[in-house]
Amino acid sequence: MIFTIIFIDYFSKFAIRKNIRLNESRELIKDKLYLCRTENTGITYNMLSGRKKLIIFLNSVFIAYISILFKKFKNPCLRIGLSMVLGGALGNILDRIKNNSITDFVYIKHRKAPVFNVSDMFIAIGSVISGIFLFINME
Repeated sequence: MIFTIIFIDYFSKFAIRKNIRLNESRELIKDKLYLCRTENTGITYNMLSGRKKLIIFLNSVFIAYISILFKKFKNPCLRIGLSMVLGGALGNILDRIKNNSITDFVYIKHRKAPVFNVSDMFIAIGSVISGIFLFINME
């Protein structure tokens, strides 16, 4: 699953870079959903912009921690969630290393909503799945 997420993320970003100019926006669903290419050198809302080494270090620590959790817990539901988080985190870190930024392109029109990408979606969904499992199984 992890490699599939990285693959989907890589090729979605590749297609966006090839077909949509920087800061160009294309409406998919009227007044709701847009493809809007941005290059993010920071993290969410471009925080830590230009701090590539720090961000890569922090992401690497996060990936190592999630990998430890993956090895520790054998529950299939938790492993699915953690796989989604790992795949998304690896997709973004590879994009940052290769391109010095992360290509974001999905924009849901909502007050102060960030532009995001496929990896971000998997990180969010995987985090929810993992969080629910951990909450339900707290001792």
